[in-house]
Amino acid sequence: MPDRPALKTLEDYTAAIPGTSVAETQLVQHSDPATIAWPTENADDVAPLPAEIEHGIWMVRCPSCPSAQRASFTDQRFYCANVECPRPHGQRWLHVSWPQNWVEIERALLVRPADQFRHWRPSETLQDLKAQNGEHEAELVPIQAAQADIVLDRDLGQVQLDTPVVVIPSPAGGGGQTLVGVHPEPVEWTPPQKVED
Repeated sequence: MPDRPALKTLEDYTAAIPGTSVAETQLVQHSDPATIAWPTENADDVAPLPAEIEHGIWMVRCPSCPSAQRASFTDQRFYCANVECPRPHGQRWLHVSWPQNWVEIERALLVRPADQFRHWRPSETLQDLKAQNGEHEAELVPIQAAQADIVLDRDLGQVQLDTPVVVIPSPAGGGGQTLVGVHPEPVEWTPPQKVED
């Protein structure tokens, strides 16, 4: 299993300030210390907020206002930086839960052509994502499975590919084609070996 998500997380955008976590750093960067109350403890009595994917980025939605923030894979806590948020749970960090099958969810989304098509909500199953991918099958043109390494290059070791690899021709003037899927038959993919000179 990969040691980190292939899709973007808070860690792809924010480096922790020394002595703080990335979630704490995000709060510092996206709020005004003079107007926001700093969280003092964890809300262990509150159900965790689910991580979800929006435009290819793992996100967490605030349960109390329309805000959302990038989700951290290494510090799975959330505190809304919106100064107008009512924060019914007080000055406490809310826990964030990641789906157990996050690797499979990412694989189903990585076969889509661009981040603008990579969305997942906790109410959707892996089968839902595969069905959504299959709904566009009539418009797709198969390509070779070897090209799948373009979208799976952050995975470690061997990867089982089980959805069709396809490309959609770009719109007129768009130039080139866009990778959208995996091979029609399940295949085993092994990352290319580094060749020594």
